[in-house]
Amino acid sequence: MKKLYKHIKKYIVLLRAYSVVDVLLLVLLARTIAIGHSLYTWRDGVTVAMAFALWGVLTLSLEAKHKHSYREEIRYGVPGTLLIVALCLAFFFNFYSVGGIMLVSFFSYCYIKKETNAFWGMTSSIWRGFYQVALFLTLWSLYVPRWYISWRVVGVSLVVFCLLFSRNLVADIRDVAFDRLTLVVFWGCKCSYLLILGSFLIGGVT
Repeated sequence: MKKLYKHIKKYIVLLRAYSVVDVLLLVLLARTIAIGHSLYTWRDGVTVAMAFALWGVLTLSLEAKHKHSYREEIRYGVPGTLLIVALCLAFFFNFYSVGGIMLVSFFSYCYIKKETNAFWGMTSSIWRGFYQVALFLTLWSLYVPRWYISWRVVGVSLVVFCLLFSRNLVADIRDVAFDRLTLVVFWGCKCSYLLILGSFLIGGVT
């Protein structure tokens, strides 16, 4: 029992439990944009399960890639298993969401390479924003019979991108003393603040 508790505690920490609210808000946003304020059904449970599975793909892949000495080792098999779970949910409940899952996987891969070289480090906030947009679209697709393009979906996607791009830059500013390859390190905090301000303005206008 103690061993099980230890494993559960480890994954709760690694999955960044404080991000639970973020994931649930994204599910609620996707649901509202797709079907409005209708009654909750079993599909909402599937959407929440997929959201946390895909969130785990990013966070646990990041931990497996970086292998911090002060944290327990995570094998790539764990996020790989979560990806398979998400794909199974997509195949059974809405095949169109498979495309979104592929996008989520691609942007997760791009983001976890942020400590590889200057290109990946400087563009990491962009990939993080694209990841969140892909996750939003994947969750949204679970509620619609087929993919379609509307200005409303495009506008919300742009706002989601701007918010996550800005938040990631804020985190990089906070960690500037420890990071080596982020945009903040190369361009400085002042330029990063301007990018954050511009991102908020774009999101606000949208």
